[in-house]
Amino acid sequence: MPPAHQGRFTLVERGGDVWEIATERDDLVAVIVRAEDDHVEVSWQPGIPLPHVYTTAEVAMTDLVMWESRSPGGTKPIPIPHAPPMRA
Repeated sequence: MPPAHQGRFTLVERGGDVWEIATERDDLVAVIVRAEDDHVEVSWQPGIPLPHVYTTAEVAMTDLVMWESRSPGGTKPIPIPHAPPMRA
């Protein structure tokens, strides 16, 4: 299977049941191994808070691309209009 590219990541098959996800600079991001019961187990590099079990290696890479493209922080809070307390 030829390497699959998505965003700045490449999914490369290293053997029948092993894949790697690397960046365009060849930095290893994850190692993926097919488990016996129709799923894959992913070992992410530290700092990547994604699940460790996926249906396929392609789904794991798609999840990585989506995670990386998220905004770096939260959004500004929406102000809630309010009035001072009523006087008795």
